[in-house]
Amino acid sequence: MSAAGDRGRETRERIIAAATEKFAEKGFGEATIAEIAQLAGISEGAIYRHFASKDEILLHCLTPVFDQIARMAAESMPLRCGMSEAELWEEVRKGIRGRLDMFARYHEEFKILFGELPHSAEVAQMYFDALDEQREDLKSAHRWLRREEVVRRPPPRSAFLILLGQVMGMWGIQSMLRLLQDENLRSPAGLRVIPGEHLVDDMTDFLMYGMAGASGEELGVTDGAGDE
Repeated sequence: MSAAGDRGRETRERIIAAATEKFAEKGFGEATIAEIAQLAGISEGAIYRHFASKDEILLHCLTPVFDQIARMAAESMPLRCGMSEAELWEEVRKGIRGRLDMFARYHEEFKILFGELPHSAEVAQMYFDALDEQREDLKSAHRWLRREEVVRRPPPRSAFLILLGQVMGMWGIQSMLRLLQDENLRSPAGLRVIPGEHLVDDMTDFLMYGMAGASGEELGVTDGAGDE
């Protein structure tokens, strides 16, 4: 790549980084091209040499999110004949751990995404397209689990919508953990000292069993992380 091409790529990356920061801080609607340009250290005109509009910048800011969702879909749960409930619990736990790590790494981008979903049909369509493969994987996995008698009841009609809400809830939990790092915040007693791995265990139990049923400890697959 030529020196000019390298400079152009570097400028685009600066614009996207500055826009991500401003969109996360103020919201897409309130952030201005002028603020993005100032943070990126370039003129407003220079931004329009790389992007046609603020909407186009937004979609580029969200590209890492959609790439990660696609990667998660590609790394489907390894289901096999004879898989025990405890083994399934471990695989679910790995998936939750991976998603929490993803939300921590791309916190600002997901903040923008979930903030814009109700307002941008284009963003919503991109998100649902990225999730579509996961929906098919979910159906396939549940059929396998019922055949193996690991689960014994059909999924509710709103299973995918419920799962989508749980995924958004994971981002909310990750956001709350970040908020609790503020030493000036008077948070409820005990929240600051919940170990991360204990949280993952609890989320796995809740995802698999809801408010009732066996827990990971009853299955003998937890190491008691966070126990007093």
